[in-house]
Amino acid sequence: MMPGGHLATSLALSAATYYVTGSPEAAAGSFAGGFLIDVDHYLDYIVFEKQWRRPDPVSFLRYYFTNRPRTLVLPLHSAELMTVLFAVILAHPWPLLVGYWVGAAMHLIFDVL
Repeated sequence: MMPGGHLATSLALSAATYYVTGSPEAAAGSFAGGFLIDVDHYLDYIVFEKQWRRPDPVSFLRYYFTNRPRTLVLPLHSAELMTVLFAVILAHPWPLLVGYWVGAAMHLIFDVL
């Protein structure tokens, strides 16, 4: 899914989360998990694609939309992280973390579709 789609779905999920739970923490977490999770794309661009000479957002977006990155190192998109977070949630169901996990799960599902 393109960034605009992730933004729209994350805003909708965040609003729905707040409506259902009344928790601003859960709503913020769902937005972070649904949209801000993509910060690892930028870190991949700078560190692994070695584009530190062109760190501006326009160059970053142009690179990803016109080139094929050689490798993608996206730790926030990993099943391992989701599994660890789920285990932490079982022990400590903090609203921010639960919201993040739900938003990230939505994000990953839409990435696959």
